[in-house]
Amino acid sequence: MPASRIELTLGHSPDADDVFMWWPLTGMVDPADWTRVTGRPELDTDRFAFRPVVADIQEFNLRAAREGDLDVTALSVFGYAHVADRYALTACGGSFGEGYGPKVVGRRGAGWVEGTGSDPAERLRDRTIAVPGTRTTAYLVLTLMMRGRAFRAVEMPFGQIADAVREGRVEAGVLIHEGQVTEDELGVAVVADLGAWWAETTRLPLPLGGNAIRRDLDARHGAGTIATVAGLLRRSIDHALRERDRSTRYAMAFSPTFRALAAQAGLSAERLRARADRYIDMYVSGLTIDCGARGEAAVRELLSLARRVGMLPAGARVDVIPSGVPAAG
Repeated sequence: MPASRIELTLGHSPDADDVFMWWPLTGMVDPADWTRVTGRPELDTDRFAFRPVVADIQEFNLRAAREGDLDVTALSVFGYAHVADRYALTACGGSFGEGYGPKVVGRRGAGWVEGTGSDPAERLRDRTIAVPGTRTTAYLVLTLMMRGRAFRAVEMPFGQIADAVREGRVEAGVLIHEGQVTEDELGVAVVADLGAWWAETTRLPLPLGGNAIRRDLDARHGAGTIATVAGLLRRSIDHALRERDRSTRYAMAFSPTFRALAAQAGLSAERLRARADRYIDMYVSGLTIDCGARGEAAVRELLSLARRVGMLPAGARVDVIPSGVPAAG
């Protein structure tokens, strides 16, 4: 074991799937203070020590474009395309929707929201829609679904969107993360499922988020560093899945959505756990373990469509670092 370890920063959201995947590398921490470690990493992390940096996904998209300082970071796939010169994607750790994804919701009881038989994009025309950031994949896919129909996007943290819709401060909003499986509890009505629209349009999974690694790690820390770190990331997910119950219970303590729902009167622990299990099944899937050729094709198709509608310049470089060879340890 190395006498001193190289610290690598690992940026991820507080959402259940991210916390679930990466605690075996970082060790358990205090939900009230991410800097206070309460348990050692469960894996031999070779010559590295992983320090978690926790923030909203849009913050990571913007930080990667500004500073690009995090060694490993969660990014929206659309956000990644803007920093592909600095980061490569890893084959593991991505979020893919298989016929499901972010949901556009409106206020219950509003006639335009609950009307049936019309194109959701037409119903959303000229509406004010809260989005979790204009570098998120959710915003990109919403724009693609609208097919040139005008709408007014209002950026806000994803955790505030359901409240803004319910209170009438915006007409509609895009729910991401755990909001996709808790719209009933959040008191809103679904207008469109962007993942279902994507699947019908492309016959591909929807690549929502990716796990990105700095391209210069080999230059900074020696040849083979990128491959070693990619292997450790894969092993972390494998370990979390083997410890499924413990991983899920730990992750639920951090998720802003599940924590808020736990505080609601009348929501049983069993019902909350069922929502968490459903969410983990959706976003720690086979494509998360290894996106493979199918996942990579989905990423390239998404970015190709973004370029076609003028939301990306030509030539965004896409490299996927494989993690099929386990790291030593």
